[in-house]
Formats: sequence, structure tokens, C-alpha cells
Amino acid sequence: MWDKLVFIGFITIMIGIALIIIGSIISVLRASSEENVEVEAGGVVFIGPIPIVFGTNKQIAWYMLLTAVVLAILMIVMLYITRKII
Repeated sequence: MWDKLVFIGFITIMIGIALIIIGSIISVLRASSEENVEVEAGGVVFIGPIPIVFGTNKQIAWYMLLTAVVLAILMIVMLYITRKII
């Protein structure tokens, strides 16, 4: 069972890295074809169970807050699943 969890975790990380690379390439290609480009960014940092949310505008910050809530729920579910397996 642990082998499957490790494999799923590894594949998830690889998919995430691939999505970041693809997104960066698409962003660069799109920016090179447009003259006026606005950049918006945001992020979520978890320090323990406390999420820190930031963004360049209010809308991005709300999206990051939603992302933080979803990630917190996923962490609780994964903790419950791993405790159940042990």
C-alpha cells in the first residue's frame, strides 16, 4: 500500500513540474506576441496549519484563499487516510 502512495506522490509532483514548465512556455510565447502585457500573480504558503495568502490584486488573493482552503481540506483528508492505514 505504501508503494502505491509513494508512486502516486511522485507522479503528482512530476505532473506539477510539467504543468509549471508548460505554463511558463505558454506565457512567454503569448507575451512575445502582445505589446501591452499585465502580469498578475499570487501564492499560498503554509506555515504549519496556517496559510499565508498573497496576490497582486484582490481577485487573485481570493483565488489563492480558495486554493488554500482546498489544500487544507486535502491535507486533513490525507492525514485521516494515512492514520487509517497505519
